[in-house]
Amino acid sequence: MDPKSPLGRLPRRAARFLPPAALILAADLAVAAPLKALAWERRAWPLHVVDRELNGIHGLCAGDVDHDGRPDVISSSITGPFFPNSIAWFQLSRRGPEARHIVTKSGADGRPHYLDFADMNGDGRGDILLGDFDGDGDGDVAVASYTAFVVRWYENDGRGFFTAHDIDTGNRQQAYDLKSADVDGDGRPDLILAGRESRNAVLYFNRR
Repeated sequence: MDPKSPLGRLPRRAARFLPPAALILAADLAVAAPLKALAWERRAWPLHVVDRELNGIHGLCAGDVDHDGRPDVISSSITGPFFPNSIAWFQLSRRGPEARHIVTKSGADGRPHYLDFADMNGDGRGDILLGDFDGDGDGDVAVASYTAFVVRWYENDGRGFFTAHDIDTGNRQQAYDLKSADVDGDGRPDLILAGRESRNAVLYFNRR
C-alpha cells in the first residue's frame, strides 16, 4: 500500500491463501481447486462442494443466468471422464448450490479455457461470455478454444438453456483468453481475444 494513499497503511495480519483460480463473488468465493472439485465458501468460510465431476477447470465466472437476482457459477470442463470439452452452470441459492445445468456436453471443442458472460444479442438475457451480447437483457456466454481454433458464444433463452453461435472458425485464431467490453461505444459488448501461439490480440465488433 502506498503510504501516501488516503487509505493509509493496511494492518499486517496472518493470511491463509486459497488455491489458484479463486473467483470473488461479493462476500462469497467460488473456487476451482486442484482437488478436482468445484466449491464455494460463504462468510465464516464453511466449504460447500458444488461439483466433483467437472475436471480440468480453466474458465470460471459468475452471472445471474436464471434471472433470480442471485449470481450463478459458470464453468468449463476440459478433461474427462464425465464432461470433457464441456460447459456447465450451477444454480445457487442462499442455502448453497442446488442444481447443475449442462450448456454443452463435449461440444466446446478444443479444450475450452476462458469464458465470460454477457447479453450478446440484446434480448435482455445473459449469454455465455459474461455480458449481454444480443441486447435482450439476459447474460450470454462466449468461449475461446485454443486447440480447435474456435471462438463461439452461447445464447441464453432466459431459462438457462443455450444455443451455440460461431464467431470465428476460419482464421486459425488460437484463442487463450477473452474479455467483453463496449469498445466502440454503441451500447453492445464487443470481444477482445488474446492468441497464444498465434501471438496476437484480436478485436471482434458486435454488429447484432
